[in-house]
Amino acid sequence: MADFLNMGGFALYVWPAYGLSLVSIAAITFVTLRFRRRAARDLAERQMAAKQAGRSTDAPQI
Repeated sequence: MADFLNMGGFALYVWPAYGLSLVSIAAITFVTLRFRRRAARDLAERQMAAKQAGRSTDAPQI
């Protein structure tokens, strides 16, 4: 187990790289989910405003 954690003498480089990758992926996931919630809320508000104004909220037919 110690050999694995030592990574053949490169642990000083490998473990921070894993950590940075994990933090980056977590940050991207957090930002994406936050943007998705905001976009869904904005869409719901626009649909409500359109419905109150009497406009159709359906996509136009092409």
